[in-house]
Amino acid sequence: MVYMSILPENLQAGRYLCSNNWPYLSAGLWALQPVETKGLKTIGVDKSWRLYYDPDLTWDVQGIATVLYHEMNHLLRNHPMRAENILQCDPEAFNICADAEINDDISSESNVKWPDTPILPKDIKQKNGLLAEEYYSNLPKVTIKVVSVGSGDCGSCADGNQRPHEKDAPINAGGTSETPGISPVEADLVRHHIAQEIKDRQNSRGDVPAHLQRLAQEILNPKVDWRKLLKAQVRHTMADIRGRKDFTFKRPSRRSASFPRIILPAMIEPIPNTAIVLDVSGSISGDALISGLAEVNGVIRSCGIQRGVPVYVTDAAVHSAKKVFSANQIELTGGGGTDMRVGIDKAMSVKEKPHLLIIITDGFTPWPTDAPKAKVIIALIGGGSVDASSCPSYAKVVKVV
Repeated sequence: MVYMSILPENLQAGRYLCSNNWPYLSAGLWALQPVETKGLKTIGVDKSWRLYYDPDLTWDVQGIATVLYHEMNHLLRNHPMRAENILQCDPEAFNICADAEINDDISSESNVKWPDTPILPKDIKQKNGLLAEEYYSNLPKVTIKVVSVGSGDCGSCADGNQRPHEKDAPINAGGTSETPGISPVEADLVRHHIAQEIKDRQNSRGDVPAHLQRLAQEILNPKVDWRKLLKAQVRHTMADIRGRKDFTFKRPSRRSASFPRIILPAMIEPIPNTAIVLDVSGSISGDALISGLAEVNGVIRSCGIQRGVPVYVTDAAVHSAKKVFSANQIELTGGGGTDMRVGIDKAMSVKEKPHLLIIITDGFTPWPTDAPKAKVIIALIGGGSVDASSCPSYAKVVKVV
């Protein structure tokens, strides 16, 4: 595997043709970081915008341009994040559904010339015009021959699941000099730039495909059901934690009865502990605090009201730290400067450390350099005044509007 290699002539020509056919995608096409991968027999992209290619690929230039167009659609539609929001998602199945979503939109375009047979909704016995999530939820038991890009094998850009050939390029690293790639923040900037280019092109020429017009509108004017997204993130994290089974000698295994002189450990799954750090600094408005408290109630219900949830009321200091069973039990004191690190440190210092840490803030705070030993979800409250750019890469971020 060779990083930052110079693309072979046919791939350079394919990228140029793709840029010529869909000029508003140029910023994304040249943001892709080439990684030569012998024996791949296809082209793949990971969610850090690395372009894996086989130098011996024999596709014609039109086929390469089409595949690059398909891959850009995965990245623009943010399929990796969408796959992560599905509880216990089957990556291979979601990749097929994501391909069907894209190919349904692009296959009728005159510039699209496939090097292989792409997957279409009819191949998974479904109708046209649905989203990948809808195809996935209705996915029948059908056998799909995974051929290459566009037919179920697009790389982690399609489903977030790291492929074997990506093992030397960690998809969550954001890129280093050894394993180049772009960070999630940079990726969002590229998406926004492309969306603006699409809008400008449509206004001046009027020749942008309808599906890209809709996508640009969604990127420039997002209408996200943040309640659903936050709930999905909490459920996904809970399921991940519960799946971490381990052995314990505190309860003997039922199989011990077959071995009278041997004590065998039993298998257990952890019960997820959740804690909330609530920002009550001076930069948080009253309306934003109401939104934050509403989310505290929602998290408490998700985690089970019987157990309650520890809430750390924090500005530049922790003013209250107690387990609550309702948001009404939280003491809202503070109003000073902002440093969520003190609340995080306090939450992680207790004996029963949380597996999941939910931080409700406007983002105007310093963050720990090293990730806490817990899953972290940041719920940004405060509408348009929030600071998402400062949020650490180890956290899942949901904007609460």
